[in-house]
Amino acid sequence: MCEASGVGPLVTNKGTIAAPGGVVLLTAQAAKGVLDNVINTSGIVEATSAATVDGKIVLSAAGGGTTVSGLVDASGKGAGETGGTVEVLGDSVTLAAGARIDVSGSAGGGTALVGGNFHGQGPLPNAATATVAAGTIIDADAVVSGNGGQVAVWSEDATTVAGSITARGGTAGGNGGYVETSGGSLTIAGANVSTAAPAGVAGTW
Repeated sequence: MCEASGVGPLVTNKGTIAAPGGVVLLTAQAAKGVLDNVINTSGIVEATSAATVDGKIVLSAAGGGTTVSGLVDASGKGAGETGGTVEVLGDSVTLAAGARIDVSGSAGGGTALVGGNFHGQGPLPNAATATVAAGTIIDADAVVSGNGGQVAVWSEDATTVAGSITARGGTAGGNGGYVETSGGSLTIAGANVSTAAPAGVAGTW
């Protein structure tokens, strides 16, 4: 959906986008300050693993914000499957209440990057602000065996985390994963983060 008035999102998803084992790209670019939200997804976006092929989902808005309030699913729930990759990028990034980012996998967790890459490094654009609201879930668990995945919530200015982030090792074996919550300023009141490993070594937050 495109609007010229500068008050609505350029890309809105309220339905289901599915690409098992594939790649989903929702991208938009707008003049800085013209739009409050460039990408707004309240529906379901799926790129689940298929056999040994991990899915990848990229929600990237340049010149505006990305807001997620639905399900973004790059999980690998089948036997031997690992979680895929989800990138949620933009000048401002918000995971609103009810949002769920799922990169869990039966044999290992995947990677979720919210607002940028680990330590803000690499080629991905860094958000100015990143918010993980209360009622949000980021799941990078290894479900059965294998190591927990990796999660970064990053921004240059202000990062707020009040939701749940897990990167736990598998119940039958495997170590906990890695979670980073960083920003110029960081608020973590109400956050619930776990890198536990019931049958291995706990990971790092």
